[in-house]
Amino acid sequence: VARAWATSKALMETSDNLGIKIISKYCEDYPPKLLQIKNHPHLLHVKGDVKILNRDCIAIVGSRKPTKYGICKAKEIASKIVQENYIVVAGLAKGIDSIAHGEAITSKGTTIAVLAHGLDLVYPKENNKLADDIIKSGGVLVSEYSIGTKATKSHFVNRNRIQTGLSFGVIVIESSIKSGTMHTAKFCKEQRRLLCVLKPPMNLIESPNFAGNQ
Repeated sequence: VARAWATSKALMETSDNLGIKIISKYCEDYPPKLLQIKNHPHLLHVKGDVKILNRDCIAIVGSRKPTKYGICKAKEIASKIVQENYIVVAGLAKGIDSIAHGEAITSKGTTIAVLAHGLDLVYPKENNKLADDIIKSGGVLVSEYSIGTKATKSHFVNRNRIQTGLSFGVIVIESSIKSGTMHTAKFCKEQRRLLCVLKPPMNLIESPNFAGNQ
């Protein structure tokens, strides 16, 4: 017990020094929508404005290697979400996630990035500036994993359930059959959230990039 207490205290102190707040599901800042889902995290690690987690959110998800059409639509939809006073939720991954975060900021809105690792690092590394911009614009980085935890394949899958759990609905921009986006869509349906899927134009109907959408 003494070792566990010492470890926990050190974790909290180090997190605090990094500007990371740890909230439990018993805290008033814990998002009520997330409490509604199965296997909700007992703890959340948050960097930025914690109260944003309690705002009305819509998640935007999609491919890490999007088409020009997908990029255009992701920007258009993220901008519209901001105009309607919703928070844009995504996973800070390459491709559609990064575009959604970036457009939310450009449109003078707020965005939440749900990460699959500890908040003492950013993955991918090239999104370090984007992560800083998210916080500077009033948004948050959030994870169920404590500092020092590195990303794994299972962590990315688990991360997707939090994206959907924070949101009223999820918009799939583009997805292949084997994309992680399909896990997000599955969680969305299990959690009884609204699932919206972008219908591709006729010239992309048969594209592998939109096979998941179909």
